[in-house]
Amino acid sequence: MSHSSKRELLTLVEALCEETASAKDISRLEELVLKDAGLRRLYTEAIMLHGLLHWDAAGCGAELESSSEVATAISLPEVASAAPLRQPQHATRPRTRFRRLREIIVGLAVLVILKLGFALFTPEKPQLAQQKLLRPEHTDSLDRQQPAGVQTHSEQSVSIPGVRLPRTAPESVFSERRVEEADVATNPTAAPSTFQLSSDDDIIRRINHHLRQQWNEARVEPAPVADDAEWIRRVYLDLAGRIPTGQEAEAFFHSASAQKREELVVALVSSRDFSRRLATVWTNLLVGRSRQSMIDRESLLSWLDDQFFAARPWREMVTDLVAARGTSRSSGPANFLLAHLNNEAVPATAITSRIFLCEQLQCAQCHQHPTVKSWGQERFWELNAFFQQASIRESTVKDSRTGKSHRERELVDAEAFGPTYYETLRGVMRVAYPRFAGVEINQSLDQDHPSLRAQLARLLFTDDHPQPARAFVNRTWALLMGHGFTFPVDDMGPHTAVSHPELLEDLTAAFVQSDYNVQRLIRWICLSDAYHFTSRDANVSRRVETGSPISGEHPLFNRMSVKRMSAEQLFDSLRVASGMPPERLRSHSSQQQREAWLQQFYFAVDTEENGESSTFDGSWQQALLMINGELVQQATSPEQGSFLALTVLQPDASEADRIRLLSLAALSRYPSPTELSQLRSLLRRTVRQRVAEENLPPQRALAEGLKDVYWAYLNSSEFTLVH
Repeated sequence: MSHSSKRELLTLVEALCEETASAKDISRLEELVLKDAGLRRLYTEAIMLHGLLHWDAAGCGAELESSSEVATAISLPEVASAAPLRQPQHATRPRTRFRRLREIIVGLAVLVILKLGFALFTPEKPQLAQQKLLRPEHTDSLDRQQPAGVQTHSEQSVSIPGVRLPRTAPESVFSERRVEEADVATNPTAAPSTFQLSSDDDIIRRINHHLRQQWNEARVEPAPVADDAEWIRRVYLDLAGRIPTGQEAEAFFHSASAQKREELVVALVSSRDFSRRLATVWTNLLVGRSRQSMIDRESLLSWLDDQFFAARPWREMVTDLVAARGTSRSSGPANFLLAHLNNEAVPATAITSRIFLCEQLQCAQCHQHPTVKSWGQERFWELNAFFQQASIRESTVKDSRTGKSHRERELVDAEAFGPTYYETLRGVMRVAYPRFAGVEINQSLDQDHPSLRAQLARLLFTDDHPQPARAFVNRTWALLMGHGFTFPVDDMGPHTAVSHPELLEDLTAAFVQSDYNVQRLIRWICLSDAYHFTSRDANVSRRVETGSPISGEHPLFNRMSVKRMSAEQLFDSLRVASGMPPERLRSHSSQQQREAWLQQFYFAVDTEENGESSTFDGSWQQALLMINGELVQQATSPEQGSFLALTVLQPDASEADRIRLLSLAALSRYPSPTELSQLRSLLRRTVRQRVAEENLPPQRALAEGLKDVYWAYLNSSEFTLVH
């Protein structure tokens, strides 16, 4: 065992453990280990040492540090310097049969360890992601190409009793190519889109074409078209953030226009309800729902509302959010970074990547990304370097009107700044300079781009099909259709399979060509065939199937997915159900009431990503809110001036008409004949019972009975779901 052999072995082991070893390196390592017993021992010790280093780097090795057995089992200087291993004192004695047998057993054990080491440390190929991208006919052809009687790679692997080795795919299926930074976050089989946008009808037909192509390949049929009642409730909740009023629903039902759905979509995306809805969605994404004294959430919400209503291009809005300056009150977009520019801008880096790029870089902050091998720590910290010039300046300001003083925070850019320093798992300090999309920024700033963040905003949109556009299309599709093209929607890295890659690329190209027009993008999706399908199961062919991302399947979008109401949608819908005019929902007082109401469900969590916790989905608190909360009490109150008193309890209304009004107000539909018959029977019974047992006047007993009917409608799952 020569010194050069030991050094070569340690170099190859290092490459193996760092997952940079090529197939040639692994073959050479196996040759070295199998030909020499001393090299086998050195290999085993080096593998064990690397494992302990990773254990300590993860913060889990404290209990082992005091162990004398571990300390003496591996000598770090000995292995690191590749010094000759000390031989046992009896190494020169003649070998006996017993010792030969022992060496054979030890040799076999080392071979087992060697095989396990190769299985565990050999760079994995993206099996799962690529298997999902193979269509059934492709997998069949692969099976047919395998000659009879020839074993696959996995069938030739060593069988070890009690040990289950991972199965590897045939080399013909997966290549050794690793994912590089230049790869776009789409299906590798999808070429860059060449779609040219000439009219809205062109892209809508393109959407329908891609979806129907997938249905034909999967041999499924689309669901029937939703009726007017189901569709109008869906489109109001998606675009206006609330249910329609009874009058709005009836006007739509009775419209004779053949284009009434298209006309309603166009009207909604041009309304203040729509801009407020999108402003609410994006305020929640940017700063969360929990109240923070350090920012002015209302200022950000108001700014977003104005931008969406003015149809400002998404590219310009992102630029303002990333490069903003000013105080929390004077600059709405500045609140985004004011909320996250803490902890050396680590939260700002992670959230900027996740929100605007749909790339989760936070895993690369401390170590190499677990699934994208090219996303090392440098990728995270090079993006972080763009935020090192920014800082928060705090001052005390006196209100000229009230005379009271308050703390004010301002987002500013320093004149002098330096690079970012970060520590690797091995304790090595490294430096990262501002770099994005392969472009490293010269830190001598010019007049056109006075800050690093302004230059980052410019670099985000330099490509023909920039990732922020692709990310916004993915988020918008998920908002309207229930699922995005990727799962999760904010993880569009090269490792993530895309359900409809060609459709995503064409929509992205059209969105960019429309100058990032948000209203047009939403019109395209809402006027496509898929948005009009029913979500109901009744009278639907068994061949109507749709995949679920939660179960690992790609969604086919051949049936509308059922979505939960957000907290804001529930609040606004309960206010509409109580008879409040929709325009009053946009008032400052109503907005403050909604913000205060949300705080019982959301609170901030002190994490490196400025997280937020929620008790809204399915909690006992939410259940009690719907059973006896203030909003439900207001909606079901029969007192003078209430919704029930003004619309349902009119003396000239029949029993059936009153029930129809309640169903229309809560569920945007008329009751079915069976439902109406059962409710009338129940209402009569409860009225008689209240008159007899509680000695109530008949009119008061009727009001209480109708209150119970309305309460049941509001507490039904049909009310709280978007279907």
